[in-house]
Amino acid sequence: MPEHPINPASLVNTSRYPVDSTENPEHQKSLTLTRAQLERDGCAVIPDFLSPFGLSRLLAEAEERRKFAYFSANTKTNVYFSDDDPSLAQDHPKRIFLDRTNGFITSDCYVITVQPECSITGGR
Repeated sequence: MPEHPINPASLVNTSRYPVDSTENPEHQKSLTLTRAQLERDGCAVIPDFLSPFGLSRLLAEAEERRKFAYFSANTKTNVYFSDDDPSLAQDHPKRIFLDRTNGFITSDCYVITVQPECSITGGR
């Protein structure tokens, strides 16, 4: 846990995804593209959404709590944990099954500190 609160905006690549600037045309473009992916595939890939700092902090935080994680058995599943749907194209995400296991870190493994000035806009 960092000594000082982290500004949530520092976790996001705001130069590519200006989530803190709703008047920026790139903000609306990002939303439109993400919503289209969600509608089409049920999930969205947002490349480089995290800043390098954000990625390193989130990985470090997950690693710190890894010892508390519950890992499911290794199974063959799709990203939706659903059955195969032969009515969809063979390359649809619901039809791609991979060997995987999942680790879950429950919320009681985190200490939450609410800072009123901590918002995605940095308190602006």
